[in-house]
This record gives sequence, C-alpha cells and structure tokens, in this order.
Amino acid sequence: MAKANLSIDPLDQLSFKYGDYILYKAGLPGFPRTFMRDGVLSALLSGNAMMLENKLKFAASIQGVKKDPRTGEQPGIIFHEYDTELNDGVELSQSPGLTTKFNASDTTALYLIAHEEYQKLTGNRHLSDAQKENIKMAAEYILMHLDENNIFIEDPRFSDAQKYALKVTYWKDSILLDRTNGEPIYPVKYPLVQIQNLAGLRAASHLLMSEDLYKRAEEMRKSIPLLFDKEMGNFPIAIDGNGEIKAISSDGLEALFYLNPQDISPKMIKEIVQSSVVLETPLGYRVLDPKDAARVPDAYHARTLWTHEQALIHKGAVKHLEWAKKIEDEELVMVLNHVKEVSFRVTNYLFSYEGSYPELFIIDNQTMKPGKNDPQLWAIAAYQYFKTWQKSGKKSRLKGILGLVPIYNVIHKNKKTIERFYLTRVSVGYVAPKIRAGIKSFSNYIGKYADPTFRSGLFRKYIH
Repeated sequence: MAKANLSIDPLDQLSFKYGDYILYKAGLPGFPRTFMRDGVLSALLSGNAMMLENKLKFAASIQGVKKDPRTGEQPGIIFHEYDTELNDGVELSQSPGLTTKFNASDTTALYLIAHEEYQKLTGNRHLSDAQKENIKMAAEYILMHLDENNIFIEDPRFSDAQKYALKVTYWKDSILLDRTNGEPIYPVKYPLVQIQNLAGLRAASHLLMSEDLYKRAEEMRKSIPLLFDKEMGNFPIAIDGNGEIKAISSDGLEALFYLNPQDISPKMIKEIVQSSVVLETPLGYRVLDPKDAARVPDAYHARTLWTHEQALIHKGAVKHLEWAKKIEDEELVMVLNHVKEVSFRVTNYLFSYEGSYPELFIIDNQTMKPGKNDPQLWAIAAYQYFKTWQKSGKKSRLKGILGLVPIYNVIHKNKKTIERFYLTRVSVGYVAPKIRAGIKSFSNYIGKYADPTFRSGLFRKYIH
C-alpha cells in the first residue's frame, strides 16, 4: 500500500462550501454527496461541534413539510442524501422516477440526537432555540410512526408512496436478507431504528423540556423486549409482513451506542454479546453472520466489516461498562470489556496505515481487504475517536496506578536510589515494599498497554 501524505487533513478532501454551510461529502470516489447519517455520526464520534452546527442548519433548511411520493418526503422528516447540483437525492436504476432524498427512517432521530450533543459540546442553547419549530416537527414525525405498542414502523405510505427509491431505509440500505428483491413487506419494524428513534424522542424531550415526550420515549423503551428474539439471543434484522428476518447482525451491538444504561437488562446485553461471537474477525465485528451472509447476492452490507461501526460499538460498550462497574456486575464488566477489545481491533489497520480511511473491509473467505471508498468521512471520524480514546485511556491508567502519579514521579526522580535498594536488597521497612509494588504495577501496565518501545528499562530490569 502506498504511503499516504499525512500533511493533508483528510477532512479537507471531503469538505465543500454550499451557500452558508460547510458540508462534507460522504466519501470518495463513490459518494461525492452529503448524507445526513454519515455527517451526524462522524461529528458525534469526533466531537466536532462545527460539523454538527453546519449539518443541523442545513438539515433544518430542507426539512420535510409535505408528502411527496417521489422523494419520500413527509412532514418533519430529515433528509437522507442530497446532491447539490440536482437539489435532490439521486435516482436509481432500480426505481425510475423516484429519488433517495428522504429515504431514511433514522435521520430524523439523528437530527434530534445531534442537537442534544451540540448543546453538550458548546454549552449553549442558541441553535436549538433557533430551530425549536424544526425540533417539534421532527418529534411529531417520530410520534406519527409509532404503532399501538409504541414501536416505530416504516412504510412508504407515510409519504403517499408505494415504495422508496432505496430497498431499505436504515443504514444497511442495500438489500434485506430472505426477501424478494431484497425489499421488506411493508410496514416494517427495524429494532435498531426503534432504539435510534427512542434516543431521538428522548433528546427532543430534553430540548423542548417536554414531560409528555419523555413519557412517550419511556413507552418506546418498554417496548424493546417485544422486538428481542429470545431464541437467537439477539434482535432480528427486521420484522415485516412476512415475520422476523432472523439472523445475527451487528445491529444489537451497535444499539448500545444509542441506549442509555439500564434501558435494557444486563441479561439482554450478555445474550447479545454472546450471540455476536459469530461476527468476530481480526479487525472487529462484521455486519452479518457468515452463514447468512453467504445467501445474500450483494456483499455490501453482508460480507463486510464497516470501519465506523467499530467506533460506535466501542463507544457504546464504554458507556455501559461504567454502569456495569457501578452495579458491580462482574460478568457484565467482563463481557463489555470483550466488546471493547474486539471493536478496537480495527485500529490494527487504522494505526498501521496512517492516512488510509476505508469505508469498509471486504471479507472473502479468510482474507480481509479495504474497500475502494477511501477517504470515507465516518471512517476518518472513527480513527479520530479511537486516537482520542487511546490517549485518554493511557492518561487514566497512568493516573490510577498506586494512586499514583506522585509515586510515578518519585520513581523517575530517584532512579539511583531505587537501583541501590534493589542491588543491595536493603530493607527500608514500609517504603521499599511500597515502591517495589509500584514498580511492579507499572511494569504490568507497560507490558499490557504501552508501546513496545517502553517495555524496557528500569521497570523491567529490577522486577524479579
């Protein structure tokens, strides 16, 4: 692989000015357009407030206000894909006369989630106040899609259409497993979309300070077990007019990113992780169980591992791990640590090939190779997320050893004294054992976490 030019900011290759907005193409060469989903998730992973602000302003400017069967527009919906030259989505050969502009069941939720995160990043409400009516419309869109069990349903009839341009309207939007032409029998329920819209409505309740919206979000939360397949120990991909599409996918693991701790039980989390073992690869979690993926004619969302999804899964595991420690569930801690380790594996590529940000990795038998869309916006964000997490993790672990920064400094400042203690085996009562324990703990830390260049020197030399 050719060495990338690290002096070039990868975001510069994807950013462009459109009117008053700075927007980003999803990826090159295949996706030179702006996508709501890609932009929001990239900003959430990288903590990029400017990216969020521009995306939210642009999204509000073209928010759905009417029903349009050609584009999938309906009141309150947030766009999926936008071509600035066409002022529209794109028309696909599989669906002549229709465009992809509003073909998404998760982007409206992401708009609300993004607003809440923007407030956290900036510490102010100016944008949500300015877009209060847009936020209300987005919340109403979600409420309109809830059935009698408070489960989000997707159906093109909400826009007076018989079908969408896209066959699938959540992020794995190529084709569905075990369905004619890869399309669901509408109406359809996607468990991941239910959880995303739960998070979106919950965000709206905070943004609008609405107790009614919060209560409705709670009803959505209570309905999650209705979508869980106990036999599989995971969520089905979808439930449509023909029933469940039963296969282990990465959706259950990704859901942790959107769920709050305690939204689902520790038992359910453990079952999801256990059933997802079939998805594990040397670079993280693939999107679909290999035995089911073999039956899908289009490999794009079947025989692949997506870079950005590893970061979403990792971040979700980190969030729930904090809760697991608080409730002292040792098994859940172990399970979530495993998810962290598996999802972090993608950095074996990202950190080795600095400057390469592939959209996905294609899985062919025992081989994995990066896809052609590179750079991809949310792959860049995944890299930034993992780098930031790695730095903060090292700082945290350093601080935690022995209590420990003071003793760590003492060790460095008194190398000769410590060396003399060990060379002569002088017993100094309380101090020497304490320092020895400190060195040993630090040595163990270095052996497990630090770069190989640090696995030497004083800390290894004097541990017997």
